Amino acid sequence: MMTHQYANYVVQKMIEVAVERQFNVIMDVVIRNKGMLVNYTHGRHVITHVERLINARAGFPGSLPPTP
Repeated sequence: MMTHQYANYVVQKMIEVAVERQFNVIMDVVIRNKGMLVNYTHGRHVITHVERLINARAGFPGSLPPTP
């Protein structure tokens, strides 16, 4: 799903609304598959989205606010 043109949107939304435990599970999958994901445009979108959310949850300046 992370490399499909439309399904990656679903993955990105899952990441946004996930509670901490779910977010961690999704993160494990993304991290384990990062080498493959960078080969696909839509996979890179997922990686970028995940990195933005990680920065937001960590409270880095200029990052997006954490999702409730």
